[in-house]
Amino acid sequence: MTKPVFDFDDGRFLFPFSDTMGTDADGHLLLRLSDCCAMNLDSGGLHLLSGWDDDRDGRDDGWDD
Repeated sequence: MTKPVFDFDDGRFLFPFSDTMGTDADGHLLLRLSDCCAMNLDSGGLHLLSGWDDDRDGRDDGWDD
């Protein structure tokens, strides 16, 4: 499980449950577009994030594999 990510647009935390998907406290699904951006699948809105780290391989960014 990855660490929570702060959503600057909502002022809340996003809880990733996979490398590309996460949910917020309201239950909205968000799709990871990059390390610092996700799209709300309910509204289509873009959210700026503090950083979506994937440290399973010992690196900060799992998208560089």
